[in-house]
Amino acid sequence: MDNEVLDCLVSLVLVTLGQLLGSLFADGLAWVGPFAESAKSISKEIVSHSSEELNLIREAVLINMPIPMR
Repeated sequence: MDNEVLDCLVSLVLVTLGQLLGSLFADGLAWVGPFAESAKSISKEIVSHSSEELNLIREAVLINMPIPMR
C-alpha cells in the first residue's frame, strides 16, 4: 500500500470511530437527561433547607441561645 491509500484508510477509520462515539455520547445524554432534571430539583430543595437551617444557627449565635436541633 502506498501512503495515499493508507492515509485514506486511517481517515475512514477515525471518522467512523468519531461518529460511533458521538452517537454513544448522544444516547447517553438522552438516557441521563431525566435523571439530571430530578437531581437538579432535589439539590434545589436541599439548598433551600440548608438556608433555613443556617438562618436558625445564625440567629442562635447572634443572641447566644442554644442551637435548636430538628
